[in-house]
Amino acid sequence: MRDLLKTLQVLLAILTFTLSWNATAGDYTQNFDDAAAWGAPTADPPPIWGDYPNGIDGWYVSQGMIEDEHGGSWYAPASSSYAAWLQDYESGPLNPPYVASSILANGVGTVYLACQSTAFGGTNIISVETSADYIDWTVHGFITNSNIGAWETNSFVVNVYGAVWLRLVKTNDYFASAQYLGIDDIDITLPPSYVVITNAALSPQQQLINSPTYVSATILPFAFASNITATAYYSTDDGESFTPVSMVTTGANYYYTNPHSRCRHRCHRV
Repeated sequence: MRDLLKTLQVLLAILTFTLSWNATAGDYTQNFDDAAAWGAPTADPPPIWGDYPNGIDGWYVSQGMIEDEHGGSWYAPASSSYAAWLQDYESGPLNPPYVASSILANGVGTVYLACQSTAFGGTNIISVETSADYIDWTVHGFITNSNIGAWETNSFVVNVYGAVWLRLVKTNDYFASAQYLGIDDIDITLPPSYVVITNAALSPQQQLINSPTYVSATILPFAFASNITATAYYSTDDGESFTPVSMVTTGANYYYTNPHSRCRHRCHRV
């Protein structure tokens, strides 16, 4: 029986990949083009660096500026009218330059952003960080950019659940002075939905299934998983083939079915 239940739990766990659900919700974007909210352009003429909050959506640029191409005297944004620029790392104060989001209530999946460096031969290092309290920050990894003369799309997978802030921190710029970092067209997807399957069981519990037997499990949805459809599989030929049986639910994360299998072997395949 122990082997049977162990195998049953493993096989039910595989159902995580055969479940289907609908998960719909919006993601987050920032392209710095709301001139009134940013007070843009923030430098005339550039570069004049400072701290700039967005008065509408709560995003924040520290030790940088929000700027257009300024009649050809500055760099064009990746799209539309404005982009954020972070100052040279060596010229900055003790706190490094960064772009921070407002609170992202649904978590962070993958972060996409357009980046551009300004000095040939230099490399900007961007730390991707999240925080649940805007005090303690978790570093998830780094993006590097040394592309000059054109914008380059960068991405980083975070997959953090729950309400967090996101921060993109310029932690260094190697091998060149006056190395500014442009950031534009930020897109933050939601983390993937998933389920956890627990409490897999047979009723009645029997080593040799030769009478109608219920298969049950608790399936807990996380993130935006909903409208879950679960399917159990059983075999009567020692795993050579499997027959699907739809599981029904009580509406309280409890799923069960009655496969009516009449296996003539020790049932290690359910």
